[in-house]
Amino acid sequence: MSTEIRRILNVDDNEMDRCVHERKILKHDASIEVHDAINGRDAFDVLETGQFWPDVVLLDVNMPVLDGFEFLDLCKKMFAERTPPVVLMLSSKFQDRDIERMPDYPMIVGTMVKPLSPGWHPEISQMLGRDQNV
Repeated sequence: MSTEIRRILNVDDNEMDRCVHERKILKHDASIEVHDAINGRDAFDVLETGQFWPDVVLLDVNMPVLDGFEFLDLCKKMFAERTPPVVLMLSSKFQDRDIERMPDYPMIVGTMVKPLSPGWHPEISQMLGRDQNV
Protein backbone atom coordinates (compact mmCIF):
# COMPACT_ATOMS: atom_id res chain seq x y z
CA MET A 1 0.00 0.00 0.00
CA SER A 2 1.24 3.45 -0.88
CA THR A 3 2.25 5.64 2.03
CA GLU A 4 1.22 8.83 0.27
CA ILE A 5 -2.06 10.71 0.30
CA ARG A 6 -2.30 11.71 -3.36
CA ARG A 7 -6.06 11.84 -3.98
CA ILE A 8 -8.77 13.20 -1.68
CA LEU A 9 -12.54 13.20 -2.18
CA ASN A 10 -13.86 16.27 -0.34
CA VAL A 11 -17.59 15.77 0.37
CA ASP A 12 -19.52 18.64 1.91
CA ASP A 13 -22.67 20.55 0.99
CA ASN A 14 -21.17 23.78 2.34
CA GLU A 15 -19.19 25.48 -0.42
CA MET A 16 -17.11 27.51 2.05
CA ASP A 17 -16.03 24.38 3.94
CA ARG A 18 -15.07 22.66 0.67
CA CYS A 19 -13.01 25.67 -0.39
CA VAL A 20 -11.26 25.96 2.99
CA HIS A 21 -10.40 22.26 2.96
CA GLU A 22 -9.10 22.38 -0.60
CA ARG A 23 -6.96 25.43 0.16
CA LYS A 24 -5.40 23.79 3.21
CA ILE A 25 -4.77 20.55 1.31
CA LEU A 26 -3.13 22.31 -1.63
CA LYS A 27 -1.12 24.57 0.68
CA HIS A 28 0.37 21.41 2.20
CA ASP A 29 1.05 19.83 -1.20
CA ALA A 30 -0.12 21.38 -4.47
CA SER A 31 0.22 18.05 -6.28
CA ILE A 32 -2.58 16.37 -4.28
CA GLU A 33 -5.65 15.82 -6.46
CA VAL A 34 -8.80 17.04 -4.74
CA HIS A 35 -12.22 16.19 -6.12
CA ASP A 36 -15.23 17.94 -4.58
CA ALA A 37 -18.69 16.47 -4.13
CA ILE A 38 -21.67 18.45 -2.86
CA ASN A 39 -23.50 15.55 -1.18
CA GLY A 40 -23.35 11.80 -0.63
CA ARG A 41 -25.11 11.01 -3.92
CA ASP A 42 -22.59 13.07 -5.88
CA ALA A 43 -19.72 11.39 -4.01
CA PHE A 44 -21.12 7.90 -4.61
CA ASP A 45 -21.52 8.66 -8.32
CA VAL A 46 -17.85 9.68 -8.47
CA LEU A 47 -16.79 6.34 -6.98
CA GLU A 48 -19.29 4.27 -8.96
CA THR A 49 -18.17 5.66 -12.31
CA GLY A 50 -14.54 5.09 -11.41
CA GLN A 51 -13.65 8.58 -12.57
CA PHE A 52 -11.77 9.26 -9.33
CA TRP A 53 -10.67 6.79 -6.65
CA PRO A 54 -9.36 8.59 -3.54
CA ASP A 55 -6.81 7.57 -0.94
CA VAL A 56 -9.16 9.11 1.64
CA VAL A 57 -12.64 10.65 1.75
CA LEU A 58 -13.32 13.72 3.90
CA LEU A 59 -17.02 13.26 4.59
CA ASP A 60 -19.49 15.69 6.10
CA VAL A 61 -22.21 13.92 8.06
CA ASN A 62 -25.19 16.25 7.65
CA MET A 63 -26.01 16.89 4.00
CA PRO A 64 -29.16 17.04 1.86
CA VAL A 65 -29.98 14.47 -0.84
CA LEU A 66 -27.81 11.72 0.69
CA ASP A 67 -26.14 12.29 4.06
CA GLY A 68 -22.77 10.91 5.14
CA PHE A 69 -24.10 7.70 6.67
CA GLU A 70 -26.41 7.02 3.72
CA PHE A 71 -23.36 7.40 1.46
CA LEU A 72 -21.48 4.90 3.63
CA ASP A 73 -24.42 2.46 3.47
CA LEU A 74 -24.29 2.56 -0.34
CA CYS A 75 -20.52 2.08 -0.28
CA LYS A 76 -20.84 -0.96 2.01
CA LYS A 77 -23.29 -2.55 -0.44
CA MET A 78 -21.43 -1.67 -3.63
CA PHE A 79 -17.76 -1.75 -2.69
CA ALA A 80 -17.62 -3.69 0.61
CA GLU A 81 -14.05 -3.66 1.93
CA ARG A 82 -12.79 -1.84 -1.18
CA THR A 83 -14.44 1.37 0.08
CA PRO A 84 -11.77 4.06 0.49
CA PRO A 85 -10.88 5.09 4.06
CA VAL A 86 -13.20 7.78 5.40
CA VAL A 87 -12.56 10.59 7.86
CA LEU A 88 -15.82 11.99 9.19
CA MET A 89 -15.75 15.77 9.23
CA LEU A 90 -17.89 16.83 12.15
CA SER A 91 -19.11 20.30 12.92
CA SER A 92 -18.40 21.75 16.34
CA LYS A 93 -21.91 20.66 17.30
CA PHE A 94 -21.53 17.01 16.36
CA GLN A 95 -24.05 14.58 17.67
CA ASP A 96 -23.24 11.73 20.04
CA ARG A 97 -25.47 9.54 17.87
CA ASP A 98 -23.04 10.05 14.96
CA ILE A 99 -20.14 8.83 17.08
CA GLU A 100 -22.22 5.88 18.33
CA ARG A 101 -22.89 4.78 14.73
CA MET A 102 -19.23 4.70 13.71
CA PRO A 103 -18.50 1.06 14.73
CA ASP A 104 -21.01 -0.06 12.07
CA TYR A 105 -18.77 1.43 9.37
CA PRO A 106 -15.29 -0.13 9.29
CA MET A 107 -14.20 2.24 6.52
CA ILE A 108 -14.28 5.15 9.01
CA VAL A 109 -10.72 5.61 10.21
CA GLY A 110 -11.37 8.65 12.40
CA THR A 111 -13.03 12.00 12.90
CA MET A 112 -11.95 15.60 12.65
CA VAL A 113 -13.77 18.79 13.55
CA LYS A 114 -14.44 21.18 10.67
CA PRO A 115 -12.68 23.04 9.26
CA LEU A 116 -9.44 21.16 8.63
CA SER A 117 -6.69 22.19 10.99
CA PRO A 118 -3.24 23.21 9.69
CA GLY A 119 -1.97 19.85 10.99
CA TRP A 120 -4.48 17.83 8.97
CA HIS A 121 -1.90 15.79 7.05
CA PRO A 122 -0.12 14.16 10.01
CA GLU A 123 -3.48 13.57 11.72
CA ILE A 124 -4.99 11.80 8.73
CA SER A 125 -1.74 9.94 8.00
CA GLN A 126 -1.82 8.62 11.55
CA MET A 127 -5.46 7.56 11.15
CA LEU A 128 -4.50 5.69 8.00
CA GLY A 129 -1.53 4.11 9.73
CA ARG A 130 0.81 5.73 7.24
CA ASP A 131 4.13 7.51 7.52
CA GLN A 132 3.40 11.05 8.68
CA ASN A 133 6.47 12.49 7.00
CA VAL A 134 5.33 11.71 3.46
